[in-house]
Amino acid sequence: MKIQLNLARVNLTPKKIEVFCRPFDPVDRMLAIRSSLDAGWDTYRSGKNVYAWKIASEGKEPGAPWQQAKISFDQEPNLFVRLLEAGLRRYFESQGLELLRRKVPLLADLNTNLLDGVLSTPCDRRVGIHPVYSIEGFLSTDEQGERELLLLVGTRTQWRLSIPVSELTSAGVDCTGLGVRMMRVGVTEEMQHLAGKLVGAVVQVNGDDIEISDPRDPNFFRVPAKVTWLEGSRASFRRYFTAKHPGVSGRVWQEVLGTDSKETKPRESLRRVRQLLRSMSQQSINLTDGLSVTVGSLVATGTSILSTSWLRQTEFVFDYASKTTDTLASRGLRRHGPYDKTQPPFKEARFLIVCPKPYEPDARTFFGKFEQGCIYPNRQKQYYDFPGFSNFVRAGRSQIEFAVFDPKAKNSIGASYEYALEGALRRLGADINLCFVMTEDAHKELPLEDDPYCIAKGMLFGHGIPVSELTVEEARADKYRLPFILSGMALQAYAKMGGVPFVIKADPDDRTELILGVGRADVGASRFGKKRVVGFATVFKSNGDYLVGNVQPFKDPDNYGAELSQVIEEGLREAIEREGVEPGTPLRLIFHNYKKSGGYTEVAAVEAAIQKLTDYSLEYAFVHISDTHGWLAVDEDDQHGIAPRALRLRLGPSSCLVNIIGPREYLGKGTPGLLKVSIDRRSTYRDLDRISQQVFDFANVSWRGFNIIIRPVTIQYAHLAAELAGKLGQTKYWQPSMLKTFLRDKKWFL
Repeated sequence: MKIQLNLARVNLTPKKIEVFCRPFDPVDRMLAIRSSLDAGWDTYRSGKNVYAWKIASEGKEPGAPWQQAKISFDQEPNLFVRLLEAGLRRYFESQGLELLRRKVPLLADLNTNLLDGVLSTPCDRRVGIHPVYSIEGFLSTDEQGERELLLLVGTRTQWRLSIPVSELTSAGVDCTGLGVRMMRVGVTEEMQHLAGKLVGAVVQVNGDDIEISDPRDPNFFRVPAKVTWLEGSRASFRRYFTAKHPGVSGRVWQEVLGTDSKETKPRESLRRVRQLLRSMSQQSINLTDGLSVTVGSLVATGTSILSTSWLRQTEFVFDYASKTTDTLASRGLRRHGPYDKTQPPFKEARFLIVCPKPYEPDARTFFGKFEQGCIYPNRQKQYYDFPGFSNFVRAGRSQIEFAVFDPKAKNSIGASYEYALEGALRRLGADINLCFVMTEDAHKELPLEDDPYCIAKGMLFGHGIPVSELTVEEARADKYRLPFILSGMALQAYAKMGGVPFVIKADPDDRTELILGVGRADVGASRFGKKRVVGFATVFKSNGDYLVGNVQPFKDPDNYGAELSQVIEEGLREAIEREGVEPGTPLRLIFHNYKKSGGYTEVAAVEAAIQKLTDYSLEYAFVHISDTHGWLAVDEDDQHGIAPRALRLRLGPSSCLVNIIGPREYLGKGTPGLLKVSIDRRSTYRDLDRISQQVFDFANVSWRGFNIIIRPVTIQYAHLAAELAGKLGQTKYWQPSMLKTFLRDKKWFL
């Protein structure tokens, strides 16, 4: 194993500079402070101070209340992080890279088109896949507390169709339904706030204008076709190649996909990072007056900066006494049965299958195997056999009821499903453990009011019946895939019906411990315009058993702290009551927050909720979990460059990287994302080793299926619940009160 990260050494000269400084008062606004300075100055706020430095020779020095000050790296290391990022951003812009984002600079190399020389058919060079680089300063702290500034260079690709929509439509490209982005140049002053952004989806092109739906700005339902591009999505590329290269579009499309897959794999990503670093080597880059930087080589792992260790393999438990365990959940469930088999949620299951008439033969064949079992063809791998639902969960023989209907009985497919469900409820009542709705992949493109799965959930949740979906494409799967589909559906069905298939073996502890996923999610049908903001708190035992979930739409999406605090407090109090935690009991709370959804507001909401739990001896950790960072780990001894599963790379006293996907789990596409785990400085419990092990284990305990997920269930379940609640909230059957009643402790979102 030879692990290499995308982290490079830098040398600042000198490590003390002259800047201008002024106090930052609570009434101040950074926008106003920046506006008061000449264009030749850049700024950075750190706590109660604001710093400014010159980036152009013509910039006039600021007057009072600004004062000159000499600041060293040891005094304000974060200031030097900002100086490094801002200076390198300007350097790369001068080299012809296009700036996509200023904070933690993101730049696209439009001079390099990765499709050049790859496609078998000549193609317009304005259609391309381009390398994109992120530039981020990183402060490393050793055991003695000494800090060092390093450079993190991330890389990915950007698909771009840099052809005006007016030109595309003239060439016969159908742009209907595709997202459009405003160009950065040529935009009128009234639309300047939309420059470079996705503004909506094409309804139709009328002359020089595009009519758009789902507008980012409700004031603009029409935008000029000559200053808009299609978003660089796969759908846009497919549409373009179909129109421009009709005879060979399929072959060209596969060449495009192959190029992107190759260029985003670990080895290629690391090669591009090294290439960018070489372009900066052997030169001193000016960051500001009196400060320059030279960029060195990549940092090796195993040093004091980047220490490595191994996470313990997750152990799954299948009985209350924790005597029957296995390191594979699927194998353990087949051998030992579910965790709660001595206290099952039902004796024998009764399923309702809602199925269009054309799919009836497929449905009866599939659910026959669902109950009776299915043999994996390769008998050397008979551990993949599916033993049938009843045997799988150690229950009595299942009763399966079919509701077969004519999909053309009503004027829409959604209305036909609705009619069939109403008839099934009249005939069978609510004495159903779970309903399977049989659909097809194409139904996923239907509007919500016509989506059979959403209609079924909305209707049946009101009767306390959970719902699962089966597509006809899954029912017709080949004999090698079918056992996996059946076992995944059985796992999910058992959990939705109130069962606990398995838990994880937790570290012994003298405190009661609860783990929560908290935060916000933007949900709804809108892609570009305003979305519904939903707060969530999901509560788990330390062994991964789901206790309760609270999902609530915010009334004020821009100021949601108090509402989120209430969501957290309600979830906590109910979980504490369910667990029978007595007042005065030592209690540890671990809060997981997905970094993309925020941070500062979430921490304040957690602190506000904790302050109300005065009856308990509390310690807590607020843990930021992110998979949208720029870190890359490559094993240069592995054929594909995939780092080993369960590898932990410590970045400092309170943060580390955790690798979930190893060579055995890798599916051959792109670079598996590392999880960055960071403990917030306001936490009172700070055991990084234990917390990171817990995050790793919780990424293995999903009851949605046996495949490995890349986020812990604390985050995954919460986002599934928020997303589904957002969708169902737009249907006529949904009642938000259901979330606070019988759905509160159910896994309805799986």
